[in-house]
Amino acid sequence: SISSLISEKNKLKNLVIFSDFKNEIKKTKEMYKIINKFEIKNSLIILDKLSKDKIYKSVRNIPSVKITDVNHFSAFDIVKFKKIVFTESSVKELEKRYT
Repeated sequence: SISSLISEKNKLKNLVIFSDFKNEIKKTKEMYKIINKFEIKNSLIILDKLSKDKIYKSVRNIPSVKITDVNHFSAFDIVKFKKIVFTESSVKELEKRYT
């Protein structure tokens, strides 16, 4: 199940949680800096709707990263990517769904 896959990523220290994105990130170059700083290449970024709207354009052209929201990812996505990135709000949404 998705819960156990996320738990396994956490055990392997491949789970990253950011605070919600308050500001819009418009440029791919800015997003590359964040990805490199936090070593989140080959990542699935799962966001709440508001954060996704703020960073989608800066991430969509980065080949090693997939961005989605909490309603549109699968177990396959979790297995495919090395790291999983959440925002605080997306974690809360997932907790509501799976508890």
